[in-house]
Amino acid sequence: MTVMAQPWKHPVSGVFYFRREVPEDIRGLIGKREWKLSLKTKELVQARPRFAHESAKCEQVFLNAREQQAGRLVLQHSDVHKLADRWSAEVIAEWEVDAEAPKDFLVFQGDEVLTATDMVDVEDSDSCFKAVEVYIRSALAKAMLPLPDRADPVWERLAQEFYRAWRDLCRVALSRHKGNWRDMPVLEAASQRLAHENKAASLASNVPRLSQVFSNWSEDKLLNDGDTRSARKTISEFGSAVTRFIELHRDLPVDQVNRIVCRDFRANLFKIPTKGQGIRGMTALALIEKAAAEGLPTAELATVNKQLRAVSAVLGFTLQVLGVIHENPIVASGLIQRSKKAERKQGASDDDKGYTLPELRQMFASPLFRGEWKPTKADLGQALYWMPLILAYTGARREELAQLLVADVKQEEGVCLLKRGCPHGLDMRVVQRCVGALLCCN
Repeated sequence: MTVMAQPWKHPVSGVFYFRREVPEDIRGLIGKREWKLSLKTKELVQARPRFAHESAKCEQVFLNAREQQAGRLVLQHSDVHKLADRWSAEVIAEWEVDAEAPKDFLVFQGDEVLTATDMVDVEDSDSCFKAVEVYIRSALAKAMLPLPDRADPVWERLAQEFYRAWRDLCRVALSRHKGNWRDMPVLEAASQRLAHENKAASLASNVPRLSQVFSNWSEDKLLNDGDTRSARKTISEFGSAVTRFIELHRDLPVDQVNRIVCRDFRANLFKIPTKGQGIRGMTALALIEKAAAEGLPTAELATVNKQLRAVSAVLGFTLQVLGVIHENPIVASGLIQRSKKAERKQGASDDDKGYTLPELRQMFASPLFRGEWKPTKADLGQALYWMPLILAYTGARREELAQLLVADVKQEEGVCLLKRGCPHGLDMRVVQRCVGALLCCN
């Protein structure tokens, strides 16, 4: 017997939710593993019709995703604002030719002149949609896009954006009727390409997508550095950063990866959690939602900068080797330089980088430094004694000191000294004595 889907009741708040797993084949397009939405009620009787409504919307979104996956044209959320601004620009252009055209957006009642929006009940969404429906259908037809179903969330936004555009045009029409021809709506998205136009333009210009460029970069990396463990590790780390970018901003043609997109990418990286139950395997968008909902700790500056530099390296390869972009947008926008400056500033103010005086006292009060225990050759001999002392005196890195050889030591007046100075250029005889003693004793 088939069990009908039911609203899910939150065990703590008692609020009912709509929950549904996103099918794996369209998870990348939807951007999350689970479709979850509060039904805003604790009463099952009220929750059931709302559940059915959300279920229909969810099905429509899944259907649209599969249509997009199959290459069929579907109106995207990112297209709605562009479409409304494009229609408004066409109307304004018509007004420039025909001075009587603005009157179509006005209502004349005797001596009084009103805007067409004054005749619409703004509280009634159906009335608002009917007022602009003819404009919506015309704009979609010109763009060769179908009218979305009312169950699709994009439909509501489409009606809102076109009503906003219509209201602005009505206001401008009234201003022109009163003699003010300087009043113009802001149409910043009118010249931007729609999603399917971007795709067509990209195919026409044969510009590779970011994933393709990364594949080319990986092959070049192995040719230059050899198929080594280090090269493979770098490719894996850079691949993770590129995957994050694609999850957040889609697999864009590289000529569309501009400075604004890179700035948004950096901002989104700061929102991704570093710890939390069940975060493994989740997409970037789902991780950001989870971090915001559960207050999880998110990525720090050093982690963000590392991923930013990885994507920048791939884009740099695109610029220098492939030559299909005119600039590296991450470098050109100054994100790398500002990130380095912020990282240095953060490092300079980080008080827990070094040991405190009580910690040093505790360390050098151990049996090793009191002469109560002597390490064996198997335990690296006197290196365990001398190395902490030298590190404390010089501030040098462990790797800088550990790579010194006996050949670096000379004998002078029966004392072992370094032939060359401290790795940090400190002219300290006591440091030379310490290092020389370490190398000779071992």
